[in-house]
This record gives sequence, structure tokens and C-alpha cells, in this order.
Amino acid sequence: MVTGYADSVVAEGHQRLRDIEQDIKEVTAILAMAQSDEQYNKPTMDYYLAAKDRIVAIRAYLKAFSDYYDTNKKVLVEEGYFTNIIQSITLQLDTMDTNIIVPSITTDQVKSAMLKSTDPTGFERVVTVTKIDDGDTFLYVDDTGKEVTVRLAGCDAPEGGTDRGKISAKFLSDLILGKDVTLQIDKYQSVDTFGRVLAVVKFGDLNVNVHLVSSCMAAPLTKFGRHHYLDMDQLKNAAEFCVMGWPQEAMLHVFTKPERCMVWIDGKDTNQLTGRGELRVPVGRHRLTFAKIGFGALNVEVNLEFPKIYDFTYELQKIGSTDGLVRISSVANDVGVSSIVMIDDVPQGLSPLITTLPVDKVTKVGCVTSTRGPVYKDVTAKLGEIVEVELDFAN
Repeated sequence: MVTGYADSVVAEGHQRLRDIEQDIKEVTAILAMAQSDEQYNKPTMDYYLAAKDRIVAIRAYLKAFSDYYDTNKKVLVEEGYFTNIIQSITLQLDTMDTNIIVPSITTDQVKSAMLKSTDPTGFERVVTVTKIDDGDTFLYVDDTGKEVTVRLAGCDAPEGGTDRGKISAKFLSDLILGKDVTLQIDKYQSVDTFGRVLAVVKFGDLNVNVHLVSSCMAAPLTKFGRHHYLDMDQLKNAAEFCVMGWPQEAMLHVFTKPERCMVWIDGKDTNQLTGRGELRVPVGRHRLTFAKIGFGALNVEVNLEFPKIYDFTYELQKIGSTDGLVRISSVANDVGVSSIVMIDDVPQGLSPLITTLPVDKVTKVGCVTSTRGPVYKDVTAKLGEIVEVELDFAN
């Protein structure tokens, strides 16, 4: 009698575990179907909700089994086995629960905007951008102080940790950080699988999503499916302006006589020397400046194309012992601006500019724009060094 009772208790214990393991397999199958549908841009929220609900039920079954085990410890002599299996299943459920993110809009303000909208398929909300996460994601703070993440629909910027990703993030930051934008949200595709608000973003009349693609800061993306406010043909047409969906660069190999000259690109010091590796420069028109103590500065205008590799060779002219190098730049309200540089009232080029001036006399250097200046400063060059001259339009 006792033996038969013990056998039935053990058998029921093993059967309960088999039922729980079968339930876990069903959750795995649900997640596999969700991942498969995501590849074809199909809605997957129902799958994730079903998986979440199933995990809650499995936890209840596991709790019931744990109670059953505690009640029948004397009969269930395989204590180590049952204890380990309970811990293993608990860990497995925790892992699955953590990795399943059910999309939801949790802010009351967004829910309220959704309910008040007369448009049956979408709604709008004006927010202030408080932080740029990367080139296609930003944050705002709602009226309750909660931080909300917004993912721009239809475009995909490079990852934020990459060089191109940093360029894209800065581009988006310069465009909308600290400014009011309008979120256009599809009621039936209001969030992505990570719970981020999925939106077309308007800054005034500018469609930011399309602007990112046409500016080569992001590539078109359709994995979130159709969106009420997104014209995919417009997005694809914007992409035709770019060979690639992110900032493009040309590669430069520069050799000079003399060797190891300092290199500036558009007036900014690259901290590199000629003949020492490659220079990566965004495509388009640029001014390259080469300088070395004892030699005259050389300014060269180039138009770079992708994906070309350029080999440039230049010769700098040696200057006499009475000349020195001067770098001239202009600012307004502590921000660098481009202006016409004048030496003794004779235009020389656009700032920032590197040139030679005599070391034995004072030279009048000026800057002017169509709306500012002119401003002047008396400058004396020095032998053996580059003199920095900054003209401030605010003074």
C-alpha cells in the first residue's frame, strides 16, 4: 500500500514537470512565430502578449508543483533532482520574461492624444526634444516628468558608437535638440518591439525622417511595416540622392615637399602630417591647407567624390627669414564664422586662412561678411611659429 502510494506520488511529480516543460516549448514556438513574422513586417504584438500570459500561467503551475514537492518531500526522495529542476525552470522563465518586451505607450499624455484624435488611424502630439540617443532615436519628458523614447519610423541610422553613427547623431542633434517637434503616430503601429514610440517627426514643415535619408544620414527601413503618416515612395526617392544610407567619405593620400607638413581641412587642424597615413574626408568641396615652419602656406580647393581614393602631391615654397606664418579666423558670439580675410584692405580668401606675413612690421588684418564688420587687428608675424589671429565681430 505504502509502496503504491509512493509510486503514484513520484509519478504525478514527474508528470507535472513534463506538463511544465511542454508549456515552455509552446512559449518557445510562439516566440519563433513572432520572429518569423517580424522578417515580413507583420504585426507581432499578439504573439508577445500570448507568450507573456503563458509565462504567468507556467509560474503558477511551477508554484503549485513546488508546494506539492514540499508536501511530499518524504516520498519524493530525489530531492536534489527536483530542487535543481525547479531552479532551472525558474531561471529559464526569468530569462524569457526579460527578453520579451511587450510594446505599449505608457504615458497618459500620449494615450489622451490617441483617444481625442478624430483621425481613425493616427494622431499627433507636440513635444520638446530633450536628448538625442542616436541618429534615429531621441527622448522627451512628458508632463508627469517621465522620459519617453521616440524611434523615427522608416529610417535607420548607423549605430551610435560608430564614427558614422556619431555624425548622424550630431546631425539630428543640431536639427532638433531642445526644439519643439510634432510626433505623428499611427494608432495601429504606435510603438516598436522595444516599446519606443514609433513616429514620423515634423519640425515645422520639414519631415525629419525623409530629411535624414535625403541627407545621407540614414537608410530607408521598412521592418516596422506600414505607417499611416509615412510615404515609402517619398522615402525611397529621398534615398536616391545617396549611394549609401550614411555619410560618405573619400580617402586621401597626401605627399608634400618638404615632408611632414601640417594639414588643415576647411580651416580645422587634422593633427596629422603629410606622408603619414591616409586622411578620410567627407565627400564634397573642401579647402586643404598645408603649412610648415619656414615655408609658405599652400591652400588647395578640391571636390571629392565617393568612393574614390585620391593621391595628391604638392610642393611648398620656402620663405625668406623675414616672413612668418599666420592663421586668421573670425568668430561672432564665440562661434566660428566664415568671412573674407583682408591684408592691408586687399581680399585674400575666406577664413580660416593660413598665410605669410612679414616679421619686421605690423600688418593690418581684417575680416568682413555681407552682414558683419569689417573688424581689424594689427598683427606681427613671428619666426619659427604659427601666430593665431582671431577677429571677433562682437567687439
